[in-house]
Amino acid sequence: MSTLMQRIMRFLNSPNGRRVVEVGRRELSKPANQEKLRRLASRVASSRTRRR
Repeated sequence: MSTLMQRIMRFLNSPNGRRVVEVGRRELSKPANQEKLRRLASRVASSRTRRR
């Protein structure tokens, strides 16, 4: 499992990985996307409580 984490870290430290992170940050700074993420998080949280 640690090799997977190492590969992920290597990607994130590469120029392409840094570019992907920057695009993600830019998208998350938009209020519409923040609202979508909040709705998704609440759906996931509510589905977890229903299963118990």
